Amino acid sequence: MPHSNCSVCQPPTTSFSSHPIGTLDTLASRLKHSVPELEDIAATADQRYRIGKRARKKDGTFRICYDALGELKSIHGRIQCMILNKVTYPIYLQGSIKDPNFPTWSKT
Repeated sequence: MPHSNCSVCQPPTTSFSSHPIGTLDTLASRLKHSVPELEDIAATADQRYRIGKRARKKDGTFRICYDALGELKSIHGRIQCMILNKVTYPIYLQGSIKDPNFPTWSKT
């Protein structure tokens, strides 16, 4: 018999607090864009970035960071706000995921 709170018997799952996004029409509706607009932005996405900053890595080399421009940046923000922020992730996923109960990781 599985235990109700056992991570072995009941592995953690990712949950989404809204209806699933299974079609491009649903995605376009959620992002407040038309399907042709999303298709146009996707087709030209590689032209919608600029070099942002260079960050020095621990090994001394540089990582080039890119910034999205215009509508692509707006869509990135909408995806984060309207989709990703409504996902509840399992505790074992930690990198780049906001935790409302523990907003910053302390380095001790």
